[in-house]
Amino acid sequence: MQKVTTVTIKAWQDGVAGFLQWVKDIKPRILTARGKYEIIELAPFQVEALRGALERRPDGQWKYTTIAFSFPRRHSKTILLALLVIWRFCLNPNENIVIMANSEKQTKSTAFRIIKGIIRNTPALLAQIGRDNLLQNSIEYPALQSTIRAVPSNAASLYGEKITVGWCSELHAAFSDEAMQILASSLGDSLNSWMLVDSTVDAVGGPLHTLENLQASGEDETVYVKRIEYRDLDEALEKSPPWIRRDWLRSRAKQLLPATFQTQHLNQRTSSDNNLFATVDIARSQERLPLPVSADDLKILAAGRTYVVGGGLDRAYFGSLHGDSTIWTSTAKVAGLSGAEPDYYVLNQKPILGSLAPLIKKAVAEDHKEFKLENVIFESYNSQDIYLWAVENQIPAEVIHATNTNQTPAFTELFRIVKEGRLHFSDKLSDLAREMETFAYELKGGQPRFGINDRVHDDRVYSLAWSIFATRQKELAAYTLDAVICSSKSRHAPLCFLRGGDLILNCGPGCPAFLKVQQMHLQHRRTVVESEISLPNFFHSLVKHSGLTTYQGL
Repeated sequence: MQKVTTVTIKAWQDGVAGFLQWVKDIKPRILTARGKYEIIELAPFQVEALRGALERRPDGQWKYTTIAFSFPRRHSKTILLALLVIWRFCLNPNENIVIMANSEKQTKSTAFRIIKGIIRNTPALLAQIGRDNLLQNSIEYPALQSTIRAVPSNAASLYGEKITVGWCSELHAAFSDEAMQILASSLGDSLNSWMLVDSTVDAVGGPLHTLENLQASGEDETVYVKRIEYRDLDEALEKSPPWIRRDWLRSRAKQLLPATFQTQHLNQRTSSDNNLFATVDIARSQERLPLPVSADDLKILAAGRTYVVGGGLDRAYFGSLHGDSTIWTSTAKVAGLSGAEPDYYVLNQKPILGSLAPLIKKAVAEDHKEFKLENVIFESYNSQDIYLWAVENQIPAEVIHATNTNQTPAFTELFRIVKEGRLHFSDKLSDLAREMETFAYELKGGQPRFGINDRVHDDRVYSLAWSIFATRQKELAAYTLDAVICSSKSRHAPLCFLRGGDLILNCGPGCPAFLKVQQMHLQHRRTVVESEISLPNFFHSLVKHSGLTTYQGL
C-alpha cells in the first residue's frame, strides 16, 4: 500500500471516486465462498449502486441522508454498507456509528461481525485501528475519537443519542420501524449524517416500501433506494453475480415456497397472501384410484418398491363455530424409481362424525391393522386422549403443536411433492381438491403463515400434511431384500451378483433370493419402460440388502 499522507486522505474523501480509490489502495478483505478472506473486487452492479448513493450536492454535502440497498439474498448488500461504514470510520473524526438489527444477537452476528471480520483480516485496516480496539460490542478508534457500536432494536435505548451514521439491518423482518425512526431522528444535528438500510423487500406498505415510494414520487429528495429485482429464476440465473452458485439457486427455487423464493432470491414484493398449490398441479394429482386403497391395491401400486404408511389427524371441537371437521388421513410413502424422490399415495381420508373419540380410534385402528402404520401425527389441539390411546395400543404416534416451526417444513414439503407430481389421490376426494385450491399462506416478517383464509375449510389439507410429515424420518431404498442364503458349493459361487460379484449363475432358478430379486427387476422394467438395467446392476444400485447373509457351502 502507498504511504498515507494528507493528500491521500483528502483524495479518499472525494465522494464515490474517493471511496473507490480507498478500496483500491486499502484492499479490504471479505469472507468469500471458499471460506477465506480475500481482497474484494467490486462487481459492476455494486459500483452502480455506490455511484447513485454517494452523490454530492452543489454545496459539497451528501445528496442523500437515507441510503437503502435492497438486493436479493447473497448479493452483498451488507458487505457494501459495511465498507461504507469502515470508510467513514477510518477517515473522519468524531464518528458515532450505531448498528441495529431486529435483536442484539442478529446485530452482532451479521453487520457488526462482518465489519470486525473485514478489519481483522485486512492488514492496512488492522494496523490503522489496532486489534485491541476490536471489542465485544464496539470498535474504538481513539486517534479520531470515533466509535462503532452494536445495539439491540430497542427504541428506549436510542433516545438522546447524537449519531453520525445509523445502520438498520434486515428491515423487512422488523416488527415495526419505530426503532429505525428514532435512530434516524438522532441524525438531525449532524452534517453529512447517514441512515443506512440493507434489506430484501418487505410487504406492501412496509417501511422499505414507503422509502421507495418517497423516492419515486420525489416527495423526499434525501432518500436513495437501490433495489435489484429479477423477473423469474431464468433472469436470476443469467444476471446474479458470479459468486452465487447456480445449482444452489435452482435448489432454492425447488425447495422454498413460491412467495419465499420470490422475496428472498428474486427480491419481488409479493401480494399479502398466496395460494400454496397451483390448479394444474392439483389436477395432476387426482387419479382413478380406489378409495380407500387396500393393502393389496397398495402392493400393486408400489410394484415391488418399498413403502411405509403414515397417518395424520386434524381434530376439531364438537360443534365448532367455524364449521371445522375432524379428518383422518393415511398416506403411503413409496420409494421413487431409479433413485428418484418418493411418491405419496393417499390411501384413506375420511371425516369423523362429531369428532367422537371412539370413531377416531376405530379409523386409526383399522388402518393400522391394514397397513401397520409407521407413525401417526396427532395435532396437539384437543388430541391428547387419542395419543395416549395410541401409545397404549402400541401404535407409533407423536403429538405435534401447530407452530410455525412444525408447519413450515410440513407444508413446504407438501408443496414440493405436489409441484413435482409426486402426490396421488383418488378423484373421489373432491373435497380435498377444493380445499387445496383455496389453501393460502402469507409472509409475515419473512416467515410464512398457513391456512390464513378463514372463509374456507382447510382440515383435509392439514390432515394430509401431517400424514406425510409423519414419515419424514424414514429413508427408503427402492427395493429391499431380507436374506441371502446360499447353499452352493460351486467354486464359481463367489462370482454371483448376490455375493458381491457380477455374474448370473445357473443355480439362480433354485435360489429364493435370486427369484425375489428377479421379480423386483421385472417389476422395475415394467414400471420404467425405457430402463435396460441388467439384473446384477439393478441389485447393486437399487436393492438394499438389510437381512441375513449365510453361505452354507463354505
